[in-house]
Amino acid sequence: MHHYICLLIVSLLFLPLTAAPAEEPALRELLRDALYTEEVARDSEAAAKQYEQVLSRYSEQRAFAASALFRLAEVRRKQDRKDDAIQLYQRLLAEFPNAETETKLARENLASLGGKLPETKAQDPDTESVELARLESLTEAAPDIILDPETLEEAAAQGHSKVVAYLLAAGSRPFAGGALSIAVEKGYLDIVRQLTSGDEPVPTELAAESIDTAVKFNRYNILESLLQQGLKPGQNSVNESSTLTSALLSGSQQSVEILLKHGADLDAIASGPDAFEAQPKGTALQWVIAEGEFDAANWLLDKGAKPDIPSRGFGITPLHEAVVKSSQESLTLMQRLLEAGADPNRRTADVMDTKRGALFQNITPLMLAVQTKESTEKMRLLLKHGADAKSERQLIPLFFSSSDWETKLDCFQLLIDAGARPDDAWMRERIAENSAPDFIYEKLIIPGFANDAEVQLVIKDPFGIRQARIAVRTDETAPPDLRAWLLANHQNSQWADDGGGSMNYPK
Repeated sequence: MHHYICLLIVSLLFLPLTAAPAEEPALRELLRDALYTEEVARDSEAAAKQYEQVLSRYSEQRAFAASALFRLAEVRRKQDRKDDAIQLYQRLLAEFPNAETETKLARENLASLGGKLPETKAQDPDTESVELARLESLTEAAPDIILDPETLEEAAAQGHSKVVAYLLAAGSRPFAGGALSIAVEKGYLDIVRQLTSGDEPVPTELAAESIDTAVKFNRYNILESLLQQGLKPGQNSVNESSTLTSALLSGSQQSVEILLKHGADLDAIASGPDAFEAQPKGTALQWVIAEGEFDAANWLLDKGAKPDIPSRGFGITPLHEAVVKSSQESLTLMQRLLEAGADPNRRTADVMDTKRGALFQNITPLMLAVQTKESTEKMRLLLKHGADAKSERQLIPLFFSSSDWETKLDCFQLLIDAGARPDDAWMRERIAENSAPDFIYEKLIIPGFANDAEVQLVIKDPFGIRQARIAVRTDETAPPDLRAWLLANHQNSQWADDGGGSMNYPK
């Protein structure tokens, strides 16, 4: 904010100073001379240049007036005269909508003060009449100005519906420039209708952009009008989400209702570039959960949104997104998704998400839950609804890869009770490094060896090494005392792997 204000002040200091009244003709005199040139001298081109000079001077004076009005509002704001500051900011936005720097700052300050944006109104009818008269004088002398898309854009920005009608009748193409987007953003419904009701169809991309703009700026009547004319929403060009998703994320409930009334697909997946080139494309339900908008997620489920549609390219579902969120609300939402039919065993694609790294790469909801703060509650919920712990060998390694595993030993017990086991390679690494805590031996390593087909115990003593076979398991029975013997003696032992699958135990 301070950066913008400094730039504004510096720009004002270095603007060329206007000449004193004695050195420069007044606007009234310039207009009189232009009328003389047009009506008496009959020099249309020279008169047109004089009229343009009048308008240029008028615009220049408006720029200084906008700056002064903004500075006055800033003074009142710094004096804690909140109501006065709000009124001045609102006046600036209403009277000088084209002063880009000042209006940008005025909007920000107005929002911070809790003030409302002023209703968009068309310009003074007299101003429009002057502009219309100017353009009529240029029709023959400078037809290119009439057909210039920027002329139509300026008329749309000013809310000059009569000027827009004149330009369209004179042959100006409605979609050659940005007039439609400008009119939608400003909220000029009559101009939007003028531009879209002609014979020329609205280009597909422009139609989608206009609908997105109407959603962004809460132009409900314009949104309704565009959809009634058959224009189709597309996807947001910034984040590639659907228009429905954009409306939900912006909190525009009325826009969402309008979109649904006109046939918006509740479960549409945003289209766009391949998922390998951009962020995941998912349904509105996935997007709002990813953004932590749980009220919007529940609203979508109330409306019948499907709970288990994976994103294009990455295979991420709403359940995956809910699992990684840390709050009681996320647990409640997980339960609702599971009860609605979300698959607790769905695995994402083996593709790294360029936006969020490897978090969602080749992973199930249960594997994600192991790594979160509320691991136990989330795992218990997933297991209750059918999550498979037995066939997933990465659950226990993932548990021990988290930095806070020592505070979540109940989570580890839950995994063991659910049948989770790591692969042999992981256990051998723990033995070789002598890095496993006692409960790993008690819960995993010793029971694992006790169930091997054959266990060898290598005993090292001061006189050398001797090897003894402890037991051999048959298909019918396992050694009844082996597990108990190993558990009873392992605490005074140092286990190692001799490379052949044997446990080394120094006596």
